[in-house]
Amino acid sequence: MGEKNKKIKYISLAEATKYCDYSQEYLSLLARRGLMPAVKIGRNWFTTREDLVHYIQKMAIHNGEIDSENIALVDAAKEFGLSTDYLCGLALKG
Repeated sequence: MGEKNKKIKYISLAEATKYCDYSQEYLSLLARRGLMPAVKIGRNWFTTREDLVHYIQKMAIHNGEIDSENIALVDAAKEFGLSTDYLCGLALKG
């Protein structure tokens, strides 16, 4: 199955709050300002788990919580033959 045939799995910002310490309102603000990738469908904003994890990682690097030399989840998935969604789930669980 090619890359083009993959469906994007969106999660609501309400669901995204289960995986991070941010409120739905804050995630909505980030989405509206274009600071975190998201799409608006009707009245609600949606993002992907990958984009949420990427934003959390980016902020952790910015705040000095993790070393910027760590490998990105997308790169780790390719290198180890795992799905990015699986690695995102692991990362979000801590």
